[in-house]
Amino acid sequence: MIKFHRFYQKGVNIKNKIIILSIIIGLIFLLIINTLILQLYTTYNKNFDLEKENIFYKTLYYSNNFLSEILKEYKDKKEKILTIHKWALKNLDKNLSTLKSQLPANYHLFLTNENFIITDTTFKYDQNFSLAFIKDILKQRPKPHIGPPICEPATTHFISFSNSYQNNRVFQVGYIFNSPNIKQFKNQIRQIQKSHHFIKNITLYFIHPNSNFAQKCNFLTPLYHKYSLSQMKQQRIEGIKLFNELKHKNPIFNKNQMYILSKDLFNPNEYIIFKMEIDPNFYSQKLNILKTILAMTIIFVVSMIIFIFIYLKKSIHFIEEFANHIKKELPFKETKNEDINIVIKNYNNTLSKLHNLIDSKEEFLQFAMHELKTPLAILSLNIDEKDYLSKSALKKLTIAYNDMVYFLELKNNSKIEKIDLKPLIIERIKFFNEILELENKTIIHDLDDLCIYADKELIERLIDNNISNAIKYSLDENIYITLKKSILSFKNKGKIKDKDKIFNKFYREDKVKGGFGIGLNIIKKITQKYNIKIDMQNDYFVIFKYDFKEIICK
Repeated sequence: MIKFHRFYQKGVNIKNKIIILSIIIGLIFLLIINTLILQLYTTYNKNFDLEKENIFYKTLYYSNNFLSEILKEYKDKKEKILTIHKWALKNLDKNLSTLKSQLPANYHLFLTNENFIITDTTFKYDQNFSLAFIKDILKQRPKPHIGPPICEPATTHFISFSNSYQNNRVFQVGYIFNSPNIKQFKNQIRQIQKSHHFIKNITLYFIHPNSNFAQKCNFLTPLYHKYSLSQMKQQRIEGIKLFNELKHKNPIFNKNQMYILSKDLFNPNEYIIFKMEIDPNFYSQKLNILKTILAMTIIFVVSMIIFIFIYLKKSIHFIEEFANHIKKELPFKETKNEDINIVIKNYNNTLSKLHNLIDSKEEFLQFAMHELKTPLAILSLNIDEKDYLSKSALKKLTIAYNDMVYFLELKNNSKIEKIDLKPLIIERIKFFNEILELENKTIIHDLDDLCIYADKELIERLIDNNISNAIKYSLDENIYITLKKSILSFKNKGKIKDKDKIFNKFYREDKVKGGFGIGLNIIKKITQKYNIKIDMQNDYFVIFKYDFKEIICK
């Protein structure tokens, strides 16, 4: 409990002191509350954009799992589908419904006439549907041939068709992919859309660049009918337009839609566009509600402050303590004064909400980093050694992943060991070989032997982040690394715009070149941990020097 000191002394005009103190405290409180409200109002925009982006990538993650499960079942069922196709061909003298009754529920049969119109089928939505738009492809397949899974708009299921062309007619067997795992991932995506009302629609586009063809897939909402030819043509135009945009910039996040391009799991020569549409009315409605709440809050807070300050009889020491708590983002203990407690409770509640918001974001980031660990490991084991572009991209992603892990302090323990710095630097330079080749950069190094005691992973972070920054921002092809006595330096041609801010968290010199803006901040933390002195020069060349004399092996 805060102990209030006597404010008034003998011979002082009590009334005048209370008025002056009330005005000062009222202005301070009004400034604090207005600052908090303004911060909430101005950050709503950014928070909403961040929420959209988080939900986008979360939905994309489940969608990739959904498609992967379909691909897995497709590989397992291909031979069985062809076997059933051959069996059905031999028994086409029977009614298709009779044949269907002898098959599992996931199978359907289709038969066209000479004009490629489906005249007999066990799948009601395809009755009288014309396959004439692909007749040239179908004519080339007299023997049963199975195609990859495609999206069926009437039911939102994915179906693989086996086709054969005989006697001027096409016979098809369709298999619906509907395993429990597929249903689970699909339901998870549907639940995300249901619980986030700003999501208007989630769509997939399957792009076939060689034939300039695109297929749209609304895989969450059944149409209960087939697309018309005019609709298919419009979807092709939409898909190809998005594809051409994403070839120049990927991903693309706009106010009302977000989309990203990736390789098609079913066909490595084709592509998938994942698109999320945002309801434009949701954002404006939320802002209007927020404006009303903020206006009412300001009126309430101002009225409350005026009322409190009229009866204020406590010392200025209380205000100083309160301001100090706000600066340090600490909760404030209640006092014996019930009027003052109203302000304290409002402040503590607001502070608690802000901390909860920060904790929820950090929890999501930690979840995301945990989920990325296994896919990164799988990629590193399965990537083609000759695929320099993919290896370079994977290594950039690994560097960003390691930075984020350290930034989130997921690495709790620190292992101090003896480190030979020269071979470690050479090892890290080799790690960047593919990135250097793609970026047309060369590292020239001159290294003496030096032994230090530190955590090897942290020293790797320091080296990697300096090399990564040099590659990213160097205006020349040459990057210089030297190790002389106790000084390690990194040098590249360039110019730092604001050297006073570069070690700040989330600061980026060039936002176009990407990154989280945490690399140099991590370096600063590591140097502080081991008392490594930093010297930075910023003239014609950018030079970062690190003095390891405090941790040299004795």
